[in-house]
Amino acid sequence: AVLMPLDGVVDLENQAVREYCDYLNHKMKNHLFQKQNRFLGLERAFRDLGTAAFARITTGEPFKITLERSINWYKEFTAIFNENASDQADMSGTEFQIQENLSARVRRFINDNVLQRDRDQRSRESRMNFVKGLCDYLTMMSYHHFVLDLNKIYLTYQSGLNGFNTPGYADSVLHEFSRTLAQPSVTSFFQASPASPEFDAERDQRYKKAYGMLKSFNENLGLWIQFKPGRDPLSAQDTVVEHFKVFLRSYLNVLGDIGIDNSLDYDDVNCILKEKDWDAFLDCRNRFLVNELEDVAASSGSFQPFSHRP
Repeated sequence: AVLMPLDGVVDLENQAVREYCDYLNHKMKNHLFQKQNRFLGLERAFRDLGTAAFARITTGEPFKITLERSINWYKEFTAIFNENASDQADMSGTEFQIQENLSARVRRFINDNVLQRDRDQRSRESRMNFVKGLCDYLTMMSYHHFVLDLNKIYLTYQSGLNGFNTPGYADSVLHEFSRTLAQPSVTSFFQASPASPEFDAERDQRYKKAYGMLKSFNENLGLWIQFKPGRDPLSAQDTVVEHFKVFLRSYLNVLGDIGIDNSLDYDDVNCILKEKDWDAFLDCRNRFLVNELEDVAASSGSFQPFSHRP
């Protein structure tokens, strides 16, 4: 209501118009730099404002580009919701299925369009602030399930950004992780070396080191995303899962012909990698086995692997 009267006003020679634009500019700048949780208020207000009016209010201010980008994100987000409303009238599925589909589309939009590589720290913060604001807004609208989904990829994007700052850190960890798993003079992760057998203690040291590296990588996924274009939170999560499966297959193959549960997802692996040390990992190792599960369950009474817990 405050901004819309400015649409179509072109008389910038009018002192009252200039003073009003300057006043709004000043208020917005204070609001943006002081308020972290904006509930998408400015984006919603500017969504239908004309380009000329927006340019007049934000003239010469560094927040213009950031605000303009977040307005466009909000427009795309609104389009997804409006499209879902029209789809809902045509769908014969359950309400749960409809909400699940919408949640997946919102999550994919945030992953693909918002939480992307950005070498500028303030710009990265604006991306994260937009998602925080969107989550606040969705919470007010009682879309709690959406917020839980968005929070997972938000935390992945954020993780490690305030930690290590060495260029290439996360990529070098993956390289060293792969090298550590391999036996001396053997390139395969899945074959023991007949030429240079190693003692159990030596083998355990290699796997302890590899486990620690994967833990470190998982704690710094935000850095990994920033190193190359095209990386995003969901691809980062997939990378962790696939490397953990390589690690687990390599380790279990040393113990014998044992399979693993390939249905492990990032929630499972993230929880596993938060174990405080190697001994804690060994204690929960049997959760990942798919062979002889019945024997393990019988011996433990209530054992269930991660992926099959309610």
